[in-house]
Amino acid sequence: KILEHTQSDTFNRILEIQQNLVSGIDPTTQHDKIEELIARDIPLITILRLLCLESTITGGLRPKDLDNFKRQILHAYGYQHLLTLHNLEKIGLLTARTAANPFYIPVGGSANANESKITNYAALRKSMQLIVDEVNEQDPNDIAYVYSGYAPLSVRLVQAIVQKQHLLTLTRGTSASDTLSTTTNDSSAAQSWAPFEDILTNQVRGATFTQVQKPDSEAAAKSRHMLMGSGKEKVVVVMFLGGVTRTEIAAVRFLNKGLEKRKVVVCTTGVLGGREVVGAGLEEGDFGKS
Repeated sequence: KILEHTQSDTFNRILEIQQNLVSGIDPTTQHDKIEELIARDIPLITILRLLCLESTITGGLRPKDLDNFKRQILHAYGYQHLLTLHNLEKIGLLTARTAANPFYIPVGGSANANESKITNYAALRKSMQLIVDEVNEQDPNDIAYVYSGYAPLSVRLVQAIVQKQHLLTLTRGTSASDTLSTTTNDSSAAQSWAPFEDILTNQVRGATFTQVQKPDSEAAAKSRHMLMGSGKEKVVVVMFLGGVTRTEIAAVRFLNKGLEKRKVVVCTTGVLGGREVVGAGLEEGDFGKS
């Protein structure tokens, strides 16, 4: 059943659209393919996932394109999905690309530092090497293998802490010896976002901070020194609030294989996929098709 599904024309067409969107190809070139899927009565959740993916990585769809897709969805799947489209817009998954939309404020271009900003995927694709063209899925050497060439941004950020040398070599071609001299000469640098602070500040939505815990007593200091010098495996806890995908978990597992005396543990509020994220806004009522 799985092989039959993954070899179907529909599955490969959807996969092609997804890969083209994340790789930076002009999203408008994919609209005819999405319209064809609508005409073939592909399940609405699949159409919405593609549109939400484009909206998320490009700061919203062009207003005329969004209006066109809304019209086609209502005609094909029923007018009850006016509520679905409203819900997805309300939670920021499917929006129009307008200057008035706070999600479309250019990163670093806002006069008010406290205003909302978008995650600049166009810049991150290059600065964090999110797209890896040549991936050996049989013998992988990078987390990008989990998505057949796309490295999850969340796990790339984990690498910025626990695998600085590998990530610097991948993104900037820096040799291991240069990386050691520039980032790990002291323990504070090894445990911070250095040297990726500018990327996180200017290209990733949300606050970024580094906080080093300090012992508040001599006894606590001795205990910490004893634990750090014990030679035992250190545990890094990564929190995913809102949920994490199984593919991101697979990327973390692969990451663990390349770490020495350190293990990354995932804590999350739930395990989910694209269907669950987009499905949260789906209207289940049926007002009848037109």
